[in-house]
Amino acid sequence: MISTTASKIIYDIEGVQDPIDSGYEIPFRIFDPSDIHVTIALTSGENAPIESGWSIVIPANSTGVNKLVFDSGYIFPGEAAKLVIYRDVAILQSTDLRNGDLMDAEILEEMADRLTAIAQQLKESLNRSFKLPISEEPEDIVFPGAEERAKKIIGFDETGNQVVLYENLDGAVARAENAAAISEKAAATAADAQEHLDDMLAMRRAFYTTIGDGVTKTFIIRHSLGTNFYIPCVWSASTDLPSYYSLKKVDINTCEISFEETPPADSVTVVLSGVDKAYLAKMKWDDIEDVQVTGEQIAPEAIMCEDDIYSSFGVSSNKTSRLLVRRRKS
Repeated sequence: MISTTASKIIYDIEGVQDPIDSGYEIPFRIFDPSDIHVTIALTSGENAPIESGWSIVIPANSTGVNKLVFDSGYIFPGEAAKLVIYRDVAILQSTDLRNGDLMDAEILEEMADRLTAIAQQLKESLNRSFKLPISEEPEDIVFPGAEERAKKIIGFDETGNQVVLYENLDGAVARAENAAAISEKAAATAADAQEHLDDMLAMRRAFYTTIGDGVTKTFIIRHSLGTNFYIPCVWSASTDLPSYYSLKKVDINTCEISFEETPPADSVTVVLSGVDKAYLAKMKWDDIEDVQVTGEQIAPEAIMCEDDIYSSFGVSSNKTSRLLVRRRKS
């Protein structure tokens, strides 16, 4: 009697090198060891039948469990992903019934079991095939012969019930490659547009911070302009401080400012306002150089300016304050 619908079992062996010593259980009936087949599915998708290096162990009593046992020293392939064990019963009727013989129930049951096993393996194979919905009743869908369908694309007509062959497979591949190239170009264009948008948004923002501690000459300023291009304006409340400073870019939201002489405590206000590349070129500003942060004094976090940049920090109301000049490259 067959009490299970299974005719195949799959074990996950990805990353496994040595088979289990005790073997792999086979939870379905085995009529003959020759009915059992073993395949190793590789990570590439290929299924490699294994013809040797293993054996089937069938217990003498009905309470035991059938097992697949690999030979000592067997090693799974490095790219093995799954171990597949399945039953494939030959579609034959090998029992010879004679007129006048007594009917042995065991013989009849064996015949019925083999037919059931054959039906199970056919069902398993059918489950892996393409099927039309049960609600459809099309006429036979027949594919053309190999010579006729060679280098063509298979499709269906407007009813979905007749197979249609489309010419020029190479042309279809070329069109697909061209579509991929167009998509890649569109992505690059979108990236350029986003960069320009970022520049435009940066032009509408400005940040300021007040620096100076009476000791440090170099400060790191962090802001949120998000652009490589910005214009600095630096004011000093000290009339003793020389007019020159230098500014270098660290990254799109960080810059380094250095003075020739140490600014007094809270004596310098730095304003950073965004500017697009074209405007920067017209202004003929020097390129902001890349530098490495080496532990200089970190300035107070830059604060977002209000609509009126200068009124945000009261420069216009401070008669002693003066605009410092950036030292240009010689």
